[in-house]
Amino acid sequence: PRLCSLKMMLEGMIAHYQDVLTRLARYRVNKLSARVHIITGLIKAISIVDEVIALIRQSKNKEDAKQNLVHTYDFSFEQAEAIVSLRLYRLTNTDIVALKEEFAVALNEIEYYEGLLSSQSLLNHEIIRRLEVIKKQFPSPRRTQLSSQEAKVFIDHVNIFLPERVVISMFRDRYVK
Repeated sequence: PRLCSLKMMLEGMIAHYQDVLTRLARYRVNKLSARVHIITGLIKAISIVDEVIALIRQSKNKEDAKQNLVHTYDFSFEQAEAIVSLRLYRLTNTDIVALKEEFAVALNEIEYYEGLLSSQSLLNHEIIRRLEVIKKQFPSPRRTQLSSQEAKVFIDHVNIFLPERVVISMFRDRYVK
């Protein structure tokens, strides 16, 4: 613990927000990149769905199917796992469109978060935006009143210390009562 001025406390809070937002951006970029990788594999698999289904049907088990997908069509192990776990009803046109939309949204989010990581000014603007949202969520008016007048305080010393008889007991183990 140390004594801090208001400026030091605000700088510490801003540094903390920057650290939190930077870690969040890195985390989101990593997660979204992994998801984009899987979606790319799913879109590729859907484009050659008949061959993929035939290859899976010829495989002995799930692990063999994944190995065959990796070696035959150059999928990664993560993509092969997603393809093998994919249910057939997901091959409808609406799901393909949804995958493409998710892919586009994920790429936009990755671009946004990478922009935050690369630019200090964008990071600061995002911090300001988030603080403004918090300010709107939790509005609280000022509770103190500022005045230019000096208040006169009168302390009655007579009533502070009242004379009374007191008994103090001290025990061997330094306990005072």
